[in-house]
Amino acid sequence: MVEIATGNAALQRLVEIDPLVDQEELSGWARRLNEMYAGLSADEVEAVPLVPGLAAGLQALVLDITRGLRQLATRSALVIHNGVRNLVRQPEFEDPARLRAVLEVLEAQRILGDVLAQLAPQAGMQVLIGHENSIEELRECSLVLTSYQAGDQLWGTIGVVGPTRIRYGQVAARLQLVSQATGAALTRLLA
Repeated sequence: MVEIATGNAALQRLVEIDPLVDQEELSGWARRLNEMYAGLSADEVEAVPLVPGLAAGLQALVLDITRGLRQLATRSALVIHNGVRNLVRQPEFEDPARLRAVLEVLEAQRILGDVLAQLAPQAGMQVLIGHENSIEELRECSLVLTSYQAGDQLWGTIGVVGPTRIRYGQVAARLQLVSQATGAALTRLLA
């Protein structure tokens, strides 16, 4: 059984079933589970009443996986980055060792995801300059971050990594505009 949540978090569990169950019956269970749970929040999944006739333990397994996804969502984040080539154009990153250290952090989604997960619950614009960064490799950089929200459920963080001399006012204003547009677009998409 595989459960996929918004944001591409996925968990799977091995389910032992009676060897006499054929593919047609398995497909019927999958269809029924998808009809019951598609598009529901974790709270709504837990509120679905038990369905008689569903394979023993299957619905309980869905709830178990849902709890696992909640834990996964609090520990990890999907990090997408773009514009890395712009760092190469900055004089601060002419030193290959310095640029390599920054690129390694950007490529290591787990590290950057952990930092974003720590900062993201804070609302509004956040600016981390130099040694304010918790990641050693980014201590000579600045991070400008802001959050976006779609409805009451979905949120994310948009940010800029650059040299400490960036124009903070311009970057913050642009990020705010992008976060508002992202939240509005996602709200329309999910409605």
